[in-house]
Amino acid sequence: MPPGNPAAPTGLSFRWWHGFAAGLCALAAPPFAVLAAIMALPIGAAYLLRRQLGQEVPRIVAAYVAVAFIHPALSLWRAGAQWDTMWAVLMEPWTLAADWGAAMAGWMIFDLIKICTRLSERQRHDGSIRTVNAARASLEQEWGIGGTGADPPASSGSG
Repeated sequence: MPPGNPAAPTGLSFRWWHGFAAGLCALAAPPFAVLAAIMALPIGAAYLLRRQLGQEVPRIVAAYVAVAFIHPALSLWRAGAQWDTMWAVLMEPWTLAADWGAAMAGWMIFDLIKICTRLSERQRHDGSIRTVNAARASLEQEWGIGGTGADPPASSGSG
């Protein structure tokens, strides 16, 4: 491509650097990489289940799973990042339960926030409708028109 072409890549993309960093981490500490991959399964499940609705749910689930990953990662770190320690951490019943529970909590909180936001917007909308209708009724009474609250009849245009 010519050097002045705006579509020409100017450097390595973020995905490339992300893949490179993940590869270095897997090379430097394979037990951490395996632990992270196994504990990231709820993120993949959220991505597969909600792929058609956008990327919000997997991102929220990833934040909650990252928090659930802290204690197992610290346990593995304190033990010297050995393979047998990684398997022992994974075999503890609370590790995967906390991982999947955190993913479910993140998903449920996200959905509850959406529901609460819709309800709040609906209540705000209904409140503004009530305010407009009250102002309309006040003006109708002040001007001596209608008074029934119904829309005024449409004019025929012959006037």
